Amino acid sequence: MAYSLINDGFAIVEGALSHPDLEELRGAVARLPSRHRGGARNLLQHSEFIAAMATAQPVKALADAALGADAFPVRALLFDKARAANWKVPWHQDTAIAVAERMDAPGFMGWSVKDGVTHVHPPADILERMVALRIHLDHCGLENGPLRVLPGSHRHGKLDEEEIEHWRRTTEEVSCCVAQGDVLVLRPLLLHASSPAQSPSHRRVIQVEYACGPLPAGLRWFERPTQTFPATTADSRKSRSAAFMPLHGSNSLPALQNPKASGLPTLKRRKRRASSRSCPATAFDLQASP
Repeated sequence: MAYSLINDGFAIVEGALSHPDLEELRGAVARLPSRHRGGARNLLQHSEFIAAMATAQPVKALADAALGADAFPVRALLFDKARAANWKVPWHQDTAIAVAERMDAPGFMGWSVKDGVTHVHPPADILERMVALRIHLDHCGLENGPLRVLPGSHRHGKLDEEEIEHWRRTTEEVSCCVAQGDVLVLRPLLLHASSPAQSPSHRRVIQVEYACGPLPAGLRWFERPTQTFPATTADSRKSRSAAFMPLHGSNSLPALQNPKASGLPTLKRRKRRASSRSCPATAFDLQASP
């Protein structure tokens, strides 16, 4: 996973969650107090189970493998493509974060408020120290509007429209087809998109975003309950080779430091033309809702 994440900006971990874990997550999603057509925000606040899952194994071990032992969740979202909410997302990077309140700071711009929560676009170096885990509650094949990515695009900072178009023309896209229980690990600055589902059964994804340090100038992460950060040491980075311990103890995954030794699956690249078919707008307005 480490090699794929550094070079390509994404990795797929197959079978990360057991069937009992998935059933509990589906139950937690069904109990969310507030949902929009197409998804929900602020899951770490609205669901104790999802908040606990984000800091437990095996999910936390994936974030640790990417960022180190001091990784912590800062935002969780639900995306649910279905017949009533079937949208298209153009090529983009995830460049917004949720913060506790507005405090002007150098390099932080594009302030907005979504569902009562303050969002801002930070400098690229903040985003480069983050990772998103997309936990798939349902199978997602080509017919379900999977996430499509342009490998390597995360290594070039924030991209403008002209640069995005250049990447789209010159780079072979990869469709991230995954099974239920798989986790797609994604760098925020990786260019990604998705098309409307051709067979719009449920495609539920819980996206948990992780960081590994405080924000500058007194800014605070919105969904970080305790704003204390342990000192980063060489020992803390050893979590990059930590083994998985599943929530139910029914499965185990190998260490992540050496992709070959880990036995993780080789990514399969599938070239697919982006759909130009338009779709009705969804009432659920995320920054971009892949």
